[in-house]
Amino acid sequence: GLVRRDVRAVEGARLESVCRGNSTVGSNPTLSANHITTLNGSGPLGVIMYWLFKEEPSSYSFEEFVKDGQTSWTGVKNPLAQKHLRSVKKGDRVFYYHTGNEKAVVGIARAIGNAYLDPSDASGKRHTVDIAPSRKLRRPVTLAEIKADRKFAAFPLVRISRLSVMPVSAKEWAAIEFLSKT
Repeated sequence: GLVRRDVRAVEGARLESVCRGNSTVGSNPTLSANHITTLNGSGPLGVIMYWLFKEEPSSYSFEEFVKDGQTSWTGVKNPLAQKHLRSVKKGDRVFYYHTGNEKAVVGIARAIGNAYLDPSDASGKRHTVDIAPSRKLRRPVTLAEIKADRKFAAFPLVRISRLSVMPVSAKEWAAIEFLSKT
């Protein structure tokens, strides 16, 4: 198992630098709340991030994803979603969210490699990341449930609902996992 602890929030410029591996951080790095540190060294500086990826279930459901065993997350066009996608590192954890009529977090995946340039993108600007399913949630956690809970007021899923790739804080991740078990 991983040994984890939440870490303190810092200004965005330093976080961006750390996420891209451009920072020489001393022995006590501070990162945003959507990071956890680990002893096994996953990700940059031993850090794992949490994410939420959205998909229309009629296009590619979590069940299809589980059958495939892994996939490359391609086709992300929004610049902010691309920025988030570029920051995904091996070992990061991902909530799989069904859009459309379902509007619910339905499963958990993990990044099996770092984000990289999408070879199918003719512009040479878009990135992709390979992910593998971890498990289906015991029950879906709906957008309505998330919106009804004040602790999710700052969550990008609530604030920027059309964004297809977004960070999830450690507290938001834990709360969604808790809701999936009730």
